[in-house]
Amino acid sequence: MSVSPQLAVLESGRADGWRAALERALRAEFLGSPLVLPAGSPLAAPECGVNGCPRAGEKSPWGRFDTRLCGFHWKRWVGDDRPECSDEWLSAQRPPSILRPIERCAADGCRHSVYAVGLCRWHRQEWVEAGRPARERFDAWTRPPAAGEAPCAVAGCGFPACSAREDRNLCDAHTARFHAWRQRRGPLAEHERSLERYVAEIGARARRAVLACVPLPDNPLVALELRFALQCRHDEGGGFINSSCWRETVERLVALEVRSLLDFDCPPPQRAGGRTRVPAWMFYVNCARRSLLALRARLGLEDPWAPDVWHVQLLPVDHAGGRLRNLDWRPIRPAWLRGLCKRWARHRLRGGVSFSHVNSIRLATVRLVEFCELAGWPLDDSACLTRELFDAFLDHARSLQAGAEHKRKIAYGVKQLFEDCHSLGWISLRHPRVYLSGELPAQRERLPRA
Repeated sequence: MSVSPQLAVLESGRADGWRAALERALRAEFLGSPLVLPAGSPLAAPECGVNGCPRAGEKSPWGRFDTRLCGFHWKRWVGDDRPECSDEWLSAQRPPSILRPIERCAADGCRHSVYAVGLCRWHRQEWVEAGRPARERFDAWTRPPAAGEAPCAVAGCGFPACSAREDRNLCDAHTARFHAWRQRRGPLAEHERSLERYVAEIGARARRAVLACVPLPDNPLVALELRFALQCRHDEGGGFINSSCWRETVERLVALEVRSLLDFDCPPPQRAGGRTRVPAWMFYVNCARRSLLALRARLGLEDPWAPDVWHVQLLPVDHAGGRLRNLDWRPIRPAWLRGLCKRWARHRLRGGVSFSHVNSIRLATVRLVEFCELAGWPLDDSACLTRELFDAFLDHARSLQAGAEHKRKIAYGVKQLFEDCHSLGWISLRHPRVYLSGELPAQRERLPRA
């Protein structure tokens, strides 16, 4: 494992620009171009334990510190009833045929890849027509075929295309594998068995190989920001990089023409199966943004309370946030109400109120905003916060399909927020009490005493 010193605290002197600050914060090992992970780096995933498999070992069926498996061989291990003896099972496994290493033809001077029996397609045909003589004599006296200029269509192959099938533009080894691949997919439609689909599937599987050279976007600032995120992940022991997820992240950032991760508008969460999910490729983007915001706060370039999304770990408070990682104020509209809520939350967090309580008040305010948008109640300024509005919202909260305790939290959250803001002099309500005692829904249904 490569041991590197922890990131030192930088002094926030004169402002040399964000890019200059990143260059000063990066160590030499993360400034290389291309960025190659050193041997034993905690960012590089270990290889699959099957001999010859180039994919990353992302599964640990026999424990964290034992041999790891890629997703393909992990499924095979599950299909074999999860054998406990790793050595015996591993010795019987082979890499996926589509990713096995390609060898050169055994004939002297031949530049083509192996089609079958250690020979390319042309030499195999010559060997069969010669009566299948001893391979040692045949490999020595046969003449090599003329290799064409066209390379194999598979990225990274390096062998010339097979002269017998120039229309496919595949080398001898990939031609043989393409035939076997089409045979296994016989019942499927023709477009599912096409050459383009085969080449795309090889590329998709190769994306899960061990990430030795880390791809980065062409934009120099975004590349520096990702380099710094990798350095922080290395120092914090965040684990290895998932190759396919990292490559997808870089491709999305390039396609969206992102100029800086701090100015990047995150895509809206996706709704799937009744749950809200963030796209998988946003994982590394979110981790990088947290590391970059921490650096800017340390340099005095960023106020952690200013953004509309608060990262709990970066806020200058003494107590921890538990499982809560972010406080998102963006759903609260309009801007004056959002600013009021953030001001109240900052005041309360500095006073020692827990993050979970502040988050419950935030969610109650979001419910109030959603109700006003649906029912047509205006929220132009604080004068719109009338008793009529609060009564209508209380009736709405009572009608929700939820438990009594949840209804009480919603109503109590609105009550505490606006009553505190009125008491602090930030707004002026016509009635200083939003709800009176006894007006909130009962907290729980109590059983009668014996």
